[in-house]
Amino acid sequence: MQNCYSKIRALIKTTPTRWGTRIAQIDFICNSENALKSYIAYPDATSSTIKSLLSTPQFWQKLSGLWLFFKPIHTHQKMSESNGATINKVYPRWIDINRHMNEFQLEESGSPWWQEINSYCTSTQGVWNQRMEKQLLSIHLAAYILTPENSKTVILSHFQEQINDFIRAKYGENSSAVASYFEYVDQEGPFNILANFWKHYTYKPLLFWKSIRHYCPELSKLAITLLTTTANSVASERSLSIMNLLQNRLRSRMGVETMDRLCYIYINCRSIQKLNNNKINGELSSGRDDRDRER
Repeated sequence: MQNCYSKIRALIKTTPTRWGTRIAQIDFICNSENALKSYIAYPDATSSTIKSLLSTPQFWQKLSGLWLFFKPIHTHQKMSESNGATINKVYPRWIDINRHMNEFQLEESGSPWWQEINSYCTSTQGVWNQRMEKQLLSIHLAAYILTPENSKTVILSHFQEQINDFIRAKYGENSSAVASYFEYVDQEGPFNILANFWKHYTYKPLLFWKSIRHYCPELSKLAITLLTTTANSVASERSLSIMNLLQNRLRSRMGVETMDRLCYIYINCRSIQKLNNNKINGELSSGRDDRDRER
């Protein structure tokens, strides 16, 4: 390493986990290409199989293809871990990843892995589409559309139906929120395209909804709630850690429902304890008041 790069560098293999794109592993190997090629020149360096593999151009071409494929996905994954990742950013991330997958599954992309990617995306089981539809919920779609700059974005009809059902389930079929939503999408009524808030607050969604909340209080309240709700992977990672802590060899036969309850209690134990203490203190205080009145 030192002879190739004029400084000491380490070839590090990251620890595999159940999640992640392994982009760091690919990075380390790609950045150490010259050193690895020099290393295999030594007679007793390594086995003949590894020497043959590292000396072939196809290996490095495929490794580079992996890096080009996984890098954008890894970037979006890191974005989902950010504290600034709100619900309205979930849908566009999935759309970007889906577009990236569609590009790389074509032979014209030049990717050495295009057949494998195509098989994953277009298999009879529909693995990729199933995963996207399972993780992309109506609340994410509603938050995306209620972001003013996305109000005129054309989305799939079944996605639009999910948004309509979400608002109806939240406020009821005959609520003002449903009517306000259609006015917002069509830019009619108080949402007329000539209104000043479109000009000043299209790219400032919170100010947009605060400026019009007097005309549509229910829809504005929903939009502000969604636009300020964090949607990162921290909660999922914490839940996985808690599951590993709770489910050991003595509890290996617990069902999903029991595990969910135990995780809920573990996460909220301080709040639950505080509520119980307040209830006990309230009962004690009420008892003292009753005794004082009797005297």
